[in-house]
Amino acid sequence: MAERVYDRRGRKNWDDGVRTAEDERVTGRRAEVKRGGDRRQAERRVGTTVVDPDNERRTAERRQGERRVPLPANPTVRQLLGERLGSVHVLSAEWTIREAADFLATNRIGLAVIGTEQGGLVGVLSERDIVRAIATNGADGLYQTVDAYMTRGVWACGPEDDIDTVIALMREHRLRHLPVLDDSQLIGMISTTDIINHVGGLGGLGGAG
Repeated sequence: MAERVYDRRGRKNWDDGVRTAEDERVTGRRAEVKRGGDRRQAERRVGTTVVDPDNERRTAERRQGERRVPLPANPTVRQLLGERLGSVHVLSAEWTIREAADFLATNRIGLAVIGTEQGGLVGVLSERDIVRAIATNGADGLYQTVDAYMTRGVWACGPEDDIDTVIALMREHRLRHLPVLDDSQLIGMISTTDIINHVGGLGGLGGAG
């Protein structure tokens, strides 16, 4: 009695000759597909290279970073901030709390300084100050002026202060930001994030204790 088998098309009782021919056809088809894939891959390798501008920019930045002179373990504020020194977000004391909140949100920051027209420092306004304004006066607090809720008597550092000094000042007064003053002129802001990014690469807080 013949063995009942099924081929790839559902046919029954096919003999060895038909089975062999079918297997050779399938095997040949697979080999042809593989050759086509190898040919296309080779064409891609010798074809036009697509340039990714973002990737080239990142590569250039990495190379630039490799050439950059490494910072000392205890750099000055000027050394740590580099080109960012001279750039700081400044509010006017006459702005409303609502305007200040929009300013912080737009710039994705949690604190901004209040400066004078002459470049001096008056105080700072943080997210906590905005919350305090709303908690005290409800929605009306949004229309109070920054002058009514800003923090005065702000601690500050100088561009030539070293990071150990800045860390000690932040710890003592529980600060996360310090304005940078040069001859009473506001020239920047240093934050705990700046310091963490630096000391993290050193594996600790150095001589800050």
